[in-house]
Amino acid sequence: MKNKEQVTIITVTKNDSIGLKRTIKSILDQTHQNWECVVVLPEGDPSVGILDETALRDKRFRIKIQDSVGIYSAMNEALGVRKYNKVWFMNGGDTFFSSKSLVLALDIMVKEKASIVLGGHAFINNSGFQTRHASDCVLTFNKFLFNRRNGCHQSMLFDLELFQNLRFDNKYQIAADYKFVLEILNVSNGYRIKQILSTIDLNGISNSQIPLTLREKQEIRKELNSTNDFIVKVGSMWNFLILFKLSLKKIVVKL
Repeated sequence: MKNKEQVTIITVTKNDSIGLKRTIKSILDQTHQNWECVVVLPEGDPSVGILDETALRDKRFRIKIQDSVGIYSAMNEALGVRKYNKVWFMNGGDTFFSSKSLVLALDIMVKEKASIVLGGHAFINNSGFQTRHASDCVLTFNKFLFNRRNGCHQSMLFDLELFQNLRFDNKYQIAADYKFVLEILNVSNGYRIKQILSTIDLNGISNSQIPLTLREKQEIRKELNSTNDFIVKVGSMWNFLILFKLSLKKIVVKL
């Protein structure tokens, strides 16, 4: 049976016309065509011209001029103008992994009665790409807490009900999506799939500032587990091991 769910795709972009074109193409290529796309960008951004042309050809694209500063503030703003009850956040420059990514996540959401579906993702660079994914399972708070295999909002489909009382926390520059998912998994059903759903530009902020990403995630673990010293200590060790592994890789490359 054909999935008829309507989806709002929210794309935040800034000074990246080439990357935005890639994102638009991947949206248009989806086999599931029952969507709208709200593109959020700063006033005077050079991509406005591209979007004006795209919106003239396809009325499913709409432009939202950002009123605040930051990626997550822009995502929160777009939620206020969306039309549909399923939401996917796909940053400018990032793309759906395949033409069936959207319908795959929608079918799983219906089948598993999940409020959030989370898939794997690929990181792309000049040398190709590497993937991050894990096995299918019901997604819980504890499974996501130290999850490195998948956890990017570009590979998540959300039910709008999750945003009734929650928004992305703007005090976190990079890891607000991590906090949001942890908060909703306390009260909602989530499902993780092994399939890769998005391809992410390695020039993105969270990949160029890994130490800050790890610090923010540790702050979030402290905030959400203030009475659990064990989790906080494990989080500190977790960050140390990740940074140590990255340092070793740099040394090996130099050799």
